[in-house]
Amino acid sequence: MTDTGWKVSLDRGLDIFQQYDVNDAFSLTTRLQKHRPCKAFEVTFIKVES
Repeated sequence: MTDTGWKVSLDRGLDIFQQYDVNDAFSLTTRLQKHRPCKAFEVTFIKVES
């Protein structure tokens, strides 16, 4: 929950990246996170009454 009254719910948690070869030193996916393919996921914002 945030201090602004919103709750953020992730359906997949932090496991959103697909598997990639960590031993390939010349692959962009190993070095740069923005080039890694992602799994589908949803983020839900819920307004919490205080």
